[in-house]
Amino acid sequence: SMASHFTSSTQDITCIPEILREGKCSLVCSISCFKAMIMYSFVQFLSVVYLISVHSYLYDSQFLSADILIVPALQLFMAY
Repeated sequence: SMASHFTSSTQDITCIPEILREGKCSLVCSISCFKAMIMYSFVQFLSVVYLISVHSYLYDSQFLSADILIVPALQLFMAY
């Protein structure tokens, strides 16, 4: 649930900094996952558009090679 990231068993306000750090980490993780999904779709889109422009199409092996080689390399580059 969404609220599970922002709950604490401590009953006083000393847990607020920890809850804020957890919330910020959750937000950063969600944004990073979203950026990775967008980048993956963008790579697939550009490869299909380029190949259609030269009157060719991606075969299953070419999709697989893009999934194994190109996308992880870009994601590692995006992480730094």
